[in-house]
Amino acid sequence: MGAGFSEGMKTARAARILFGVALLASAALLLHYRLDIGFVADDWAFLRDRSLGGLDSLLIPENENIVILQAAVYRIFYILFGIQSSASLQIASLVFFLLSVVAFYAWIRERVGEWAAAIASIPILFLGTAYQDLLWAFQMGYTVSILAGLTALIALERNARFSQPVALVAILVSVTTSSLGLPFLAGAAVILVSRDGWEGLFNYVLLAPFLVFLVWWVGWGRTADSHLSLTNLLHAPAFVAESVKSVVMGLTGLHRTDSVAGDVLAWVISGALFAAVSFSLIRRKRLPLPLLVALAVGLAFWVLTAANQAPGMFTREADQSRYQYPGAVFLLMILAGAFDGYRPGRNWLTGLASLAAVSVACSLGTLSEGRKILIDISVTPKASLTAMDIAGEEAIPGYQVRLTPYLPIFMSQQRFREVEERYGRAGWSEEQIADQSDEVRRLVDAELVAALGIVPRPGRAGGSPGCRTVKLNPAGSEIASVPAGTLSIAPARSDAALALGRFADQATFAIGTAKAGRSTSVDLPAGQSSQPWRVRASGTGKAQVCVS
Repeated sequence: MGAGFSEGMKTARAARILFGVALLASAALLLHYRLDIGFVADDWAFLRDRSLGGLDSLLIPENENIVILQAAVYRIFYILFGIQSSASLQIASLVFFLLSVVAFYAWIRERVGEWAAAIASIPILFLGTAYQDLLWAFQMGYTVSILAGLTALIALERNARFSQPVALVAILVSVTTSSLGLPFLAGAAVILVSRDGWEGLFNYVLLAPFLVFLVWWVGWGRTADSHLSLTNLLHAPAFVAESVKSVVMGLTGLHRTDSVAGDVLAWVISGALFAAVSFSLIRRKRLPLPLLVALAVGLAFWVLTAANQAPGMFTREADQSRYQYPGAVFLLMILAGAFDGYRPGRNWLTGLASLAAVSVACSLGTLSEGRKILIDISVTPKASLTAMDIAGEEAIPGYQVRLTPYLPIFMSQQRFREVEERYGRAGWSEEQIADQSDEVRRLVDAELVAALGIVPRPGRAGGSPGCRTVKLNPAGSEIASVPAGTLSIAPARSDAALALGRFADQATFAIGTAKAGRSTSVDLPAGQSSQPWRVRASGTGKAQVCVS
C-alpha cells in the first residue's frame, strides 16, 4: 500500500507540474499580447461614466449588468496609475483570469482527478475563441465572478468550519462584480438544498447576496433597457444548444475549419457528449451532486443570456467571444460532474491530451487574430483623445471624442477635460505618436483635422511676400509646410484636391478641393504642437500658394 500511495503521489505531482507549466506559458503569452492592447470600448465608457462622481456612478447598470466592484477597481486603478496606459489594468485582469483557471482546476480535480483536471485546464488557458476574456482588461468582470463563484462552490462542498463565511464573501464578490455571479448563486443553492433540505434556501449564504442584488436592481438595475421576453425564453433551448456547439468548436479546434463540415461535426460531438453523459447516468442510476451543481450554474448562465437577446444585436449571439470562456468552464464542469468519481485510464488520458494539444495549436492563431482586432479597436479612441490633447482650447465646440470605431459612442469635451484634470493625460505624447505605425499616425492626423474643424473656405487673391507659384501634378505633391497660420491656393487652370498631414509620413487626409480660377484658404491652427502642417495638392497646371 505504501508503494502504491507513493506512486500515486508522484503521478499527482507530475500532473500539477504540467498544469503549472501550462499556467506559466499562458501567463507569458497573454501578458505579451495584452501589453500591446490599450483601453477598448467599454473601458473608455467606464472612464466617461464612472470615473467621477459618487457612489451612484458605481451603481448604475452596464448594459443591464451589475458592475459595482469592477467599477470600483477601475476607479482605484485610475487614481493609482492614471489613464495614459492600460497596462496596470491588463496585468490585474490577467492575474484574475489565471486565478479563475486555478479555481476551475481545483473544482475539476475533485471530480475526475489530477491528470484529467490538468488536461481539461490547458485548452482553457489558451482558448482562442475566448480572446476577449483572455486579452481584454474589461472582461475581468467575468473572470472575477468565475473565480469568486468557484471559490464559493468549493468552500460549500468541503463544509469545513469557515466554509459558509468564505462562501458568503465569495458569492457577494461574484454577484457584485458582474451578473455572471447569479448562476453561481444557483449552484450554491443546489449544494445547500441537497444538504439541508428546502431550508437551505434560507441560508444567509444565499439570502445576503440575493438581497444585495435585489436592492441594487430595485434602486438602479431596473432603469436599464431590458430585452427580457417570453419569445426569448421560448428560444432559450435553441440558444443553449447553439452555445454548447460554439464551445465545442472552440475546445476542439473546429472553429478554424470555417466550413459547413466543421459545423456539422461540432453538432455530432455535442450529441455524442450528451449521449455519453446520459449513458453514465443510466449506469449510475442517480444524479451526482456535482453534476446538478454544474447544470444549475451552466443552464442559469445560458438561459439568462438567451432571455436578454436583443434583435439585431450580434454582440449577444451564442458564438460571441466573451461567452466562450464561461461557456467552456461550465460545459467541462458538467462533464466532470457527470463522471464524478471516475478516474480516466492511460488510454483515455492520452486521447484527451492529444485533443488538448490540437485545441491549443488551433487556438494560438485565433488568439493572435483576436489581439489584432482589439489593438485596432483601441487605436481610434486613443487617436481621438490625442487630437483633443493637441487641439486644446482651439478645438471646435462640436467635436466629441470617439470612444469606438464601430458604434456612435462619444465623450464630450467637457467630460474629457474633467477626466484629464483628475487623472492626467489620456492621449499619446508626440514622442509616443512617433512610435506608432504610419497608419495610426494618419488616424491621429484625421482626428486632429476634425477636432480643429479644418475645412477649405473662400479666400482672397494673393500678392503678399509669402506667395509663390507651384506646378501641380495629378499624382500630387506637397506644396507647403505651415507651423501655424493660413494657407491660400489659387489654381490657374484646373481644380486642385487638397490633403493635410502632420504626424504621418505623407499628407494624405483629404480636406476638399480648391476651385480653378479662385482663391481658397485653409486655416491651420498650431494647437499644443510645434509640428508643422504639410499641405499636399494634386491637379494640373500652375497655382499660386500663399502662407500668412
